[in-house]
Amino acid sequence: MFSDEEQQKITETTRTTQIIVAALAAGVFSYLCFVLISSDGEKAEDSDLLYESLTVAAAALLAQPFLPGLITRSGIKSIAQGAAEPEDQVRQICELYTTKTIVGAAPLEGAAFFSIFNYSMSGNGVSLAVAAALLVAFFFHFPIATTVSDWVEKQTRAVEELRSSI
Repeated sequence: MFSDEEQQKITETTRTTQIIVAALAAGVFSYLCFVLISSDGEKAEDSDLLYESLTVAAAALLAQPFLPGLITRSGIKSIAQGAAEPEDQVRQICELYTTKTIVGAAPLEGAAFFSIFNYSMSGNGVSLAVAAALLVAFFFHFPIATTVSDWVEKQTRAVEELRSSI
């Protein structure tokens, strides 16, 4: 369905977004390694931040189905109302893919940092487990070429449908 130029843009978007998501996860993993290596073992057993970090983690996980969808719907509506050429339309949709992926991964990153910080302050293993679970959740945002191409195709159809109804 896509021209060679469009497919190239999709491939570039996939690679760029892979690098961004990997960098977000690597930052969390690096901080986790730092905390584990520099830990002196003398932590308080209880932390006032445990419940807060659990709440932030739950909120980040619960936001996953909604935030990227909100960004996508808003972006598709904006693209449909514009007068972009088909080649430019694919570029805009690819940019939207990167944006919605970053917006989806960022709350996980923040919650993971907070859980690791809580672990560094309290030594509570629950916070460490929560951080590990949030790191695993990053993999759901890691783009694969076929997934990105299918997503762009689906959003291209959505733009065309919206344009025809305007």
